[in-house]
Amino acid sequence: MAKETDNRDDLRNQIIHVFVAGHDSSAITIGHALFHLCRHPDKWEKPHREVEQSGGNFTFESLKNLYYLQYVVKETLRLHPVAPLDSRRAKQDTMLPTGGGPNGDSPIFIPKDSTVTTSFHALHHLAPCFQPYPEAFRPERWETVRPGWEYLPFGGGPRICPGRQLALTEVAYVLARMTQEFRTVECRDPVEEWVEEFKITASSQNGTKVGLYRE
Repeated sequence: MAKETDNRDDLRNQIIHVFVAGHDSSAITIGHALFHLCRHPDKWEKPHREVEQSGGNFTFESLKNLYYLQYVVKETLRLHPVAPLDSRRAKQDTMLPTGGGPNGDSPIFIPKDSTVTTSFHALHHLAPCFQPYPEAFRPERWETVRPGWEYLPFGGGPRICPGRQLALTEVAYVLARMTQEFRTVECRDPVEEWVEEFKITASSQNGTKVGLYRE
């Protein structure tokens, strides 16, 4: 890209995107998953048994077949999308077809140069398909839930995150190896609730404090 432009802002933004997408997102999601699994040790047992039964020879396809582990990843991203907000600036006067009015089914006028921000965090909690108990960590809900545009941890459409499959594979592999290596997990965090720290990405302000045991 440096051969195509000398705009320092553009170059800086691209470098930041590489670090955020290539490093932060997977590590933060793994931390979020462990945050909840250590508070629900019974949900650690299920992927542990899954991995044992699979033989532990992990490939791209075999990780996809660890169904409960995939449910854990999906539920973690539902509760804590690493990029919980996304914004777009209108290049011209336009209309959103719905979202306005008392019932949310009227159009909304968007003037040129307005910034429209979407909250994926709110979407993942308010969507009807995630009711009831949207605040609860329940990987089992993914046995039946099949959301469309109500679940967007990587965005959607032509601008969906190009590293989506890489991130999902990294997270699944690390969690699979951890459940393979360690029999039980316990919470060692004096703070029970998840506290957000929002910078470029959203992560746990208090980190993830766990104990892992082989027996």
